Formats: sequence, structure tokens, C-alpha cells
Amino acid sequence: MNLKLIVAEDEALIRTDLVETLKELNFEISAAVSNGLAAIEAYEKFGADLVLLDVKMPVMDGLTAAEELIKRGACCVLLTAFSQTEIVNRATSIGVDGYIVKPWRLDNLRPTLEVAYAQGLRRMKLKDLVQESISQAETEKIISRARAILMGEHQIAEEQAYKIMQRAAMDGRRPLVDVARSIIERADEIKNALKNK
Repeated sequence: MNLKLIVAEDEALIRTDLVETLKELNFEISAAVSNGLAAIEAYEKFGADLVLLDVKMPVMDGLTAAEELIKRGACCVLLTAFSQTEIVNRATSIGVDGYIVKPWRLDNLRPTLEVAYAQGLRRMKLKDLVQESISQAETEKIISRARAILMGEHQIAEEQAYKIMQRAAMDGRRPLVDVARSIIERADEIKNALKNK
């Protein structure tokens, strides 16, 4: 697996050593930067499969940067000399995909990063599924409300109201949910007009 990485490490010698090590392991380096803000900017500009961040850095620390990067869909791994409970807890609550304590071991670096990348992909897939479920539930709610309006207005059965909406969607070449929204909007307009009479 050839992953494209961004490395954020404020110590120039460690950053250079880490970049060389990662290249030897056949990782591609998109950018090597010295702080969290620069890591975010590099991610926006160059993209990456994974962002490797030191925790303690000037301008913006690695935890704050990871939080922002994860919101943008990035897979993030912290590489740090700090393993205090509060840092680990914050990393966990942010949702980082991996945590490596310095000094890193060469034989562990590749598998740790590959597993973290796979975890990041699973996290993003799960987020997409949750969003899709929420969207489907909202769509069903809109369609149900429109169906109820038609049933009440025309004294028809639920199945018949649904068929009317389906027919209108097919005839107008529109999604069913758009037809439902139109029915709801029209009903709301009528209700408001009657209220203001």
C-alpha cells in the first residue's frame, strides 16, 4: 500500500529523519511542515491519505490540527514523545486514527500507519452511512407528511395518496421528495392565507 503522507513536526532534524524513513518505507510525502496550521494548509493544497502530526508544535499544536483535519475528512496519526493520560484521552475524543510514541520503531511504523489508514477509512464510511440514514429518515418524514395532507384534503386512502405523488413525480420527472415538498408548501400557504383572513 503506497500512501501519500503529510508530516508535521517542529524539530527540523526529527522531521528530516522521519521523512527519509517514510520514503525508505515507500510512502510518498506530500509535504513536510513545522506546525499544525501548515499541516491543514498543506492538506487543503496537496491532499494526503494520512497526516502524521507531532503533538507539541508552535502556531497550532497537533491535537488542534487533528481536530480540524478530521472534520475535513483526513486520517490523522499523532507521533509524539508525550503519552500522558489527558493527551491520550483528548486524542481519543477527537477521533485520531493512531498514536505512536517516540522514539518510533522502524519495524512498527509501516503497519501502524497502514492500520491507522484503514481505521480512518472505516470511520469515514461509518460517518457517511450515518449521514445517509439521517437523510433517508428526513425524506421519509417529508413524504409521510405530504401523504397525510393528501389523505386529509381528498379523503383518500394512504396507498392512493402515495400513488398520486408517484405519478406526479414520474410525470414531472422529479424526485418523489420534491413532489412531497411542493404539497407541503402549498398546504402551508393555504393555512397561512386562511389564518391572515
